[in-house]
Amino acid sequence: MTPDKRKPGLSDEQIAEKLGLGRRTVAEIRCVGERNYYGVDEWEKAQEFKEKQCRAFAERGVSASTKKYVERRKVE
Repeated sequence: MTPDKRKPGLSDEQIAEKLGLGRRTVAEIRCVGERNYYGVDEWEKAQEFKEKQCRAFAERGVSASTKKYVERRKVE
């Protein structure tokens, strides 16, 4: 599908509302489905990324995640 025809997915809240379920129930179903789809190595990479981002935020605050965008804009 081309990018101009893609539509954003529904949030857990939107799915819950459409199906008459609780948000947490929908989140649990999504997580189980994701576990079946993604391998353990992908989960480990995601966990490492989250830990790295949390540490950077604790050390440098918001600039830890926005600095690269500011620097990229200066180059442009």
